[in-house]
Amino acid sequence: MTLSTLDETVSNYRIIRSARRTLSLEVSADLEVLVRSPRWIAEREIRAFVEDKAGWIEKTRSRILKRQERPLELTQTQAGGLFFQGQLYPFWIDPSLTERFSFQEGFRIHPFWAGEPEKPVESWFRREAARILADRMNFFVSGGVSACKKIRIGRAQTRWGSCSPRGGIIFNWRLLMCPPAVIDYGVIHELCHLQEMNHSRNFWKNVKVLCPNYKSACKWLREHGDLLLRPIPKPILISGNHGLNALPLSVNPVP
Repeated sequence: MTLSTLDETVSNYRIIRSARRTLSLEVSADLEVLVRSPRWIAEREIRAFVEDKAGWIEKTRSRILKRQERPLELTQTQAGGLFFQGQLYPFWIDPSLTERFSFQEGFRIHPFWAGEPEKPVESWFRREAARILADRMNFFVSGGVSACKKIRIGRAQTRWGSCSPRGGIIFNWRLLMCPPAVIDYGVIHELCHLQEMNHSRNFWKNVKVLCPNYKSACKWLREHGDLLLRPIPKPILISGNHGLNALPLSVNPVP
């Protein structure tokens, strides 16, 4: 499915209104066009905005399609593995586990949850993300960066983070699957939006002060980010005397 005409572009989009101050566009993983708008902007202005961005929408949809069609190389579906801070760890069914999900030199899940692992996996990553991302934010704030008013952990389909005009920041829990340098970039990116609610030259200048290698992090996300947004893989069953070396551990490229 690709954009074929301008009329198709401007007639198929969903508007999400909130207390934000500016218009923004995004294309979801299923190619839906989302327009985020302040409550006061008229629909004719929104339509004109979408018409003006029709070329960008088509390019973005095409890029998403190419990524989805790309053969998987180092992904979470390999031998039942999950990424955590850039490292691929085994993901096993462990009958001896007393809790539903655990990280013990690898990810282990209780047999009861093995058929539908999404809930315990997301719950664990959300807790860890809340702790680790808050620590990284406090680190940068202690260096003089403006502090956000509230941090939340979300599950956006295509975004790694977002910042509201009211000073709240939402991070995608899957950001924790990225290498530490990329996680820091994600944190810095949103903190810099507290000063500049745009992607202007001043915004990127502020990002570069705190993250000189931010272009490498952006490149890493473009090349690998969509793989981390794929569905959670099914775990494999531990059998025989296989220990922690039953699966090879692979390291994702770090910028």
